[in-house]
Amino acid sequence: MKKLKTKHNFFRRPAVIIGLLFTLAALLAGGFWWYSQSNYQSTDNSIDYSDASEEEKQGGEISKEETVETDPQDKSNSTGSDQPSTPSDTTDGKTKVSIVITAANQNGTIYQLRSLIETVASEGTCTLTLTKGTTSVVKTAPTQSNPSTSTCQGFDIPISELAPGTWRASLVFENSTLKGSVEKEITIQ
Repeated sequence: MKKLKTKHNFFRRPAVIIGLLFTLAALLAGGFWWYSQSNYQSTDNSIDYSDASEEEKQGGEISKEETVETDPQDKSNSTGSDQPSTPSDTTDGKTKVSIVITAANQNGTIYQLRSLIETVASEGTCTLTLTKGTTSVVKTAPTQSNPSTSTCQGFDIPISELAPGTWRASLVFENSTLKGSVEKEITIQ
């Protein structure tokens, strides 16, 4: 008599595999819970309304003394951008003001230069002179006043007017009472 051999593959039974997965998941969840509970530290969120101790009172007094109190009306030490800088006198009778070149970029076929005049000037002219060797390109623009500063209305110079290389940009602002200038080296590609 011949015995039939049947293969019993334990892991091919779906019920057994699902049961093992649930058991593994339960063990992992239990281990995580035990770990989080063993590392849990209780915090007390209650507020102590009792009177301050002498040490706490002294600490508060020291903090008060270290605090620098200033008069909100005193703006002598203010460096805020809403306060224009104080102009200074020049030798030709006009008051000297500071000018800052805020942007100087080649943008495609245009070279753009922007500036800031550090005072409020309702009228005036900005003259930009670009020099490379013996070649000079001169452009002018009116000013525009802002609440606390002014600006030249901007310069957009076609690259076709400028040869590639390093140029010296000299910007002068002037009106009947104010004058200022700034220089910057720029590169045309």
